Amino acid sequence: MGPCKTRTAHGRCPCAVQETALQYAELTGLQQQLIRETLIAWLQSQMLNAQPEKTFIRNKAAQVFALVFVTEFLTKWPKFFFDILSVVGLNPRGVDLYLRILMAIDAEVVDRDIIHTPERFCTSYRSKTRRYIFDLRVLLRFGPHNGGYSVLYPAWKTAAEPQRQNRRGSANIVMLLLNHPTFNKMGNPHNIAYLYGNLQFDLQEARRNTLLKDTMREQCIPNLVESWYQVLQTYQHTNSELTCQCLEVIGAYVSWIDLTLIANDRFINMLLGHMSVEVLREEACDCLYEIVNKGMDPIDKTKLVESLCQVLQSAGFFSINQEEDVDFLARFSKLVNGMGQSLIISWTKLVKSGDLKSAQDTLQSIESKVPLMLQLLIHEDDDISSNIIGFCYEYLHILKQLVLLSDQQKTNVETYYSVHVEWTLLPMDGTVHQSIAHAHGGMGGGARTIAAECRLIITADIWHYVSGAIRYRVLQAVMLAVMRKLTYDEEYNFENEGEDEAMFVEYRKQLKLLLDRLAQVSPELLLASVRRVFDATLQNWQSSSFMEVEVAIRLLYMLGEAIPASHGAHFCGDVAKASALQDMMRTLVTSGVSAYNHTSVTLEFFETVVRYEKFFTVEPIHVPNILMAFLDHRGLRHSSPKVRSRTAYLFSRFVKSLHNEYGPGSTPIGVKLHIQYCNERYHVTAQYRKKLLAPENQGHHARSSKHMNAFVEDILSRIQDLLQLSPPENGFQMLLSSDDQLFIYETAGVLIVNSDYPAERKSILMRNLLNPLMEKFKILLDKLVVEQDEERQTVLADCLNHAVGFASRTSKAFSNKQTVKQCGCSGVYLDCLQSFLPALSCPVQKEILRGGVRTFLHRMIICLEEEVLPFIPMASEHMLKDCEAKDLQEFIPLINQITAKFKAQVSPFLQQVFMPLLHAIFEVLVRPSEENDQSAALDKQMLRRSYFAFLQTVTGSGMNEVIANQGKTRSSAYFCANFVPHSMTNFRF
Repeated sequence: MGPCKTRTAHGRCPCAVQETALQYAELTGLQQQLIRETLIAWLQSQMLNAQPEKTFIRNKAAQVFALVFVTEFLTKWPKFFFDILSVVGLNPRGVDLYLRILMAIDAEVVDRDIIHTPERFCTSYRSKTRRYIFDLRVLLRFGPHNGGYSVLYPAWKTAAEPQRQNRRGSANIVMLLLNHPTFNKMGNPHNIAYLYGNLQFDLQEARRNTLLKDTMREQCIPNLVESWYQVLQTYQHTNSELTCQCLEVIGAYVSWIDLTLIANDRFINMLLGHMSVEVLREEACDCLYEIVNKGMDPIDKTKLVESLCQVLQSAGFFSINQEEDVDFLARFSKLVNGMGQSLIISWTKLVKSGDLKSAQDTLQSIESKVPLMLQLLIHEDDDISSNIIGFCYEYLHILKQLVLLSDQQKTNVETYYSVHVEWTLLPMDGTVHQSIAHAHGGMGGGARTIAAECRLIITADIWHYVSGAIRYRVLQAVMLAVMRKLTYDEEYNFENEGEDEAMFVEYRKQLKLLLDRLAQVSPELLLASVRRVFDATLQNWQSSSFMEVEVAIRLLYMLGEAIPASHGAHFCGDVAKASALQDMMRTLVTSGVSAYNHTSVTLEFFETVVRYEKFFTVEPIHVPNILMAFLDHRGLRHSSPKVRSRTAYLFSRFVKSLHNEYGPGSTPIGVKLHIQYCNERYHVTAQYRKKLLAPENQGHHARSSKHMNAFVEDILSRIQDLLQLSPPENGFQMLLSSDDQLFIYETAGVLIVNSDYPAERKSILMRNLLNPLMEKFKILLDKLVVEQDEERQTVLADCLNHAVGFASRTSKAFSNKQTVKQCGCSGVYLDCLQSFLPALSCPVQKEILRGGVRTFLHRMIICLEEEVLPFIPMASEHMLKDCEAKDLQEFIPLINQITAKFKAQVSPFLQQVFMPLLHAIFEVLVRPSEENDQSAALDKQMLRRSYFAFLQTVTGSGMNEVIANQGKTRSSAYFCANFVPHSMTNFRF
């Protein structure tokens, strides 16, 4: 403590005291008193120093004060705030420190977003509790049953239900379980004790914080509030920094103190005055937002919000200017969003309680904010628009619950009330302000308008019609706002997306939620609006900007989720919907927009085509054009790597969807594709096309494969250059990455396997596909064996691994209906095994090569079944040589797969491999490692689990004799004598 006392005048005391404060409970009473005196002395010195301390020192001091407050306020320092206030007074430096201390206390005691415990995997008290519940639920349901854990799972379900709606239900659920009699009888194993200890720590902290807040409310909050008012009154015109700090403090504390202390004339008038001061209005907005969000009675909340709105509106804040300060408008938008959502919560509570009169008043208050909401939603700045989306989303939820208009009334609104709405405050007392709307240009003198209708005194009988019409127009306005805000900026960087682009992508996701909610309220309006925009844009896509074209196609794409259909069947069922979607898809694929020279339009085109792949069941004639778009410069050979990469995946999905719909021998597409093919190659006559489509030939086409076969081979020839294994030695840049090539190989496999060719032809095509891989694999493997440069070795090993992966990916095309044997492809894949297995004996880059071959073996066990068994012993022998813990962890699942699938058929193999496998496992387990090497410890732990999984698989497959027979061998005796005693030391599962 000596150095601390000698340096207080220089402001270094808090840094020296912090470590002591963290161990405060261990200090003697005299030491604690010395710390309190030192803190107050340091605080006094700050008013006398010529220069204020640096910001980080003041923040550190505030943290120390907060730590001492948490420990001492309830016991030895109840006058904490009074002592500080008596020292700082209204001195600007003292006020600065006082406000920083208050914010530090808020962070320590109140703020839910700040971690108060050493737990690293949680961000708040509630998230930690939820994590404990999840861990405990998994343990109770799936953990060891020999200790009675299964008895607790019903208790879990019983305890959880009544606590679900309780604010602290999560903690209560866990505590009920931890106090369950069965649990207490079992005792607490390590993992349960861990959960219990952490949860108890959190609960104690929560109780402490609650007690601190309760004591503050009783003893000092009124004095603190008065001090805030004095600070605001003193410095609002002279020191904007202190004023903003004070507003921040008020916003932080208002959530848990008596609202009447803040929501009164003197404070509200002062805050509203700050709204007109440029340097203060952002913090004033945030402060008002916190006041509005304060939990309170729904009727009182409505009155509070309405009073604030009236003053803000009279001051001109509801007239939004696009050129106004966007930072302030972003805060103001957040405030309006808070007011709107608070009113909606109040309306929901009033409806549930049956107070319909108050609910109607609140609904009127909500709808009076809608014009302002729309102005902010359509604002050109995305931050301002994003902040109001919550209010808009919840308001649409209200409209979903209200009856809007009948279909005929909606037609009348569209026909007679085609107006541009000037949104103003709409009274609900039977009269409508005559300026609520004016006719949109072009309406004749005899046409009816809302403006003309609204000059009348509206009776209760027709009020529902008018209010419904206005709400319907609100839906239209929201729809148009969403469509406009979905549009990209010209500055958006599609090839090198950064932070700004990521933020716009997130903003688009929020807009999508609004679109989905609009679809729930009025799907027919959404469909009609999208169709109107889509048709108008696609008719003139050549002269439209890429932003307009992209958003038009994007809206069509988003309809697929906004108006969902069972299993993607958008083109059947509802006739109006199916007809509209079918017309738009026909326009999309025939308009030529796929040739638009912009990456965003191209990607959106292909995404939409794949989303509505069932359209091609209805109109299969369009399939050839789409396939050509995938294959040429618009897709897989596009100049943009981003487009090529995404198109490779989408092409694979599209081809698979066609085969899922039609399969081998499918008539419509086979015929149409053949016509397209012949048109391109041979210029066939109209008579031949007519003959192909004749009804009497349809059965023949269903049985014949020649039409589809010709087209399949054409596709395979067109993608041949995309299937090449990238040679690492010449630096040639491939169009597609290795990951993208996986999709192309899978597509090629699907085309071959699902074609109508006989098995012999399929075998030839598959061999033509895989032979280049096998040949290249042998060449590269020979180079790798003699290569000395480690970096070069890695490049070659990666290329070899890709070759194995490509071959493995083609096997995904096979199914129960189209097996490898039925397609005559067994020989091809057996040759692949012969080519790939020598890589297991390669002395370098073993981890990469073994991983690829092991994955291929997993696939071949599924595809080739017992034909793969002759290759397993040799593969196992190589994989058990010079292996690490991770190698064994990944090898054991292969043995488990073989054991579970073939059972007694592989018993001789298991007899042979059992002891070498155990020898390799325990050799790794007894291998010494550094005491603090957490990675090695984890690898060994996972290997133990894999070992037990292996034993479980053997016994579960009915082959206990494999284990029993091991005791008869010399190797087992040697193994037990030399490995087991060492490896079982401190052995834990």
